[in-house]
Amino acid sequence: MSTESGDTRYRPSDSELMAGEYVLRRLRTDEAAASVFLGETTAVIGNLYDEITPAFAANLADIDRRGHDQNGYFTIGKEVWVARRIATGELLGFEVITRKRGGSVKIGPTLILPSARGEHLATRIIVRLLQEYSRVGARKAYVTAPLSHNALSVIDFRDLGLRLEAMLQSQYREGAWERVAGRLLSTQPDPKVAIDLESPAAELGPIQIKTEIGTDQQSDFRRFVQEEMRNAYTDIDDAFASSILSAAHRGAESPYEKKGKLVYSLVHDSRLVGVAVCTPKRGGAVKVAPVLIASNYRLPAIGDALIGAITAEFRRLEKRKLFFLIPVTSWWLLSILIQRDGFAMEGVLREPYKAGVDVAVISTFLK
Repeated sequence: MSTESGDTRYRPSDSELMAGEYVLRRLRTDEAAASVFLGETTAVIGNLYDEITPAFAANLADIDRRGHDQNGYFTIGKEVWVARRIATGELLGFEVITRKRGGSVKIGPTLILPSARGEHLATRIIVRLLQEYSRVGARKAYVTAPLSHNALSVIDFRDLGLRLEAMLQSQYREGAWERVAGRLLSTQPDPKVAIDLESPAAELGPIQIKTEIGTDQQSDFRRFVQEEMRNAYTDIDDAFASSILSAAHRGAESPYEKKGKLVYSLVHDSRLVGVAVCTPKRGGAVKVAPVLIASNYRLPAIGDALIGAITAEFRRLEKRKLFFLIPVTSWWLLSILIQRDGFAMEGVLREPYKAGVDVAVISTFLK
C-alpha cells in the first residue's frame, strides 16, 4: 500500500496494478523510467501542440511525486503511470491521469514506446486504470486528442466506450482541431439544480469591472465563489477559492506550469457581485471559467460588459482564442454568449463537474 500524502480524492491507493502480462507502476516509484518519460513526452507532445517545453513533462512528474497539483484549481492531482512487461521488466509506455474536482478524470497524455506498438497496449492500460479510478469514486472519464490520423495520443475511442462531446478548433495549435470524448463511469441520481435566468430589469447604478481583488475583499471573494458555484459544481471549497487568489497573484503572464490567472470582479456599491476567472493555455487560447454573477445582477447589459472587457484585454495581450465553459444551468449567460457576434458553440461536455449538469463550450477567435 502506498503511504503517499497529498489530496487523495478519486486516487487509487495502490501504486502498482496488474493488467494481464503488464504491470502499472507510478513514476514516483520507478526512477529508471523518469528520463525516458521526460524525453518522450517533450518530443511527442511537442510535435502535436505549441509551446511545449521540457518544463511541461517535468511538471507532470513533479505533480505525480507531490501527490497533488499545488497550482491547480479544478485539477486536484495527476498520476503518471509506467507500463512494464512483467516477464522481462521491459519499459513499454506511460499514461497520465488527471483528477478533477467533481469526480472527472482526464486521460492522457498517452505514450507508447515504438517497441510496444501494435499490442493495443494503450487501450489495455486505460481500461485497467479506469477500473481503479471508478472503484475509488471517479464519475466520468474523458480525453482530449488531436484530430489527426497519425497522432500517438489518439486511442480507439470505440473500444473505450467514449462518445464525442466537442470539436475544438485551433485549440492548442493554430489550424489544428481537438476532439473531446468521454463516458460516465458511474451513474448517480440527478441532483436538484436551479436554472439561472435573466433577472428582472432594475436600476442598479454603475457596475465597476476590476482585474484585482483587494486584501480587504478576499474573504468576500472566498464566500461568493463557494456560494455561487454550489448549484452547478461539486468539490468546491475554501481551498478552491484560495487557489484562484494565489493564481491571480502570479498573474496571467506567468509560466504555464504556474497556471497564473487574470480574475475579473464586478463590484456594485463596494460589494462583490460577479467573478470571471481567465486562464491562458498553451498555444494561445484562454479558458474562462467559472463565470459567476449574483442573481440580482443577471442582466444582458452586465453580461455584455463583462464579456467585452475580457475580449478586449486578451486581444490586447495578443491571445488567439477565448473559450468559455458555462454550465447549462446558467441559461441567461449562455443566451448572451451564443447570440454575440463571432461566438460559436463547439460542444457540450457531459457532466464534467457535477452529476446531472452539462457544460457548454462557447468560443471566439481574437485574431
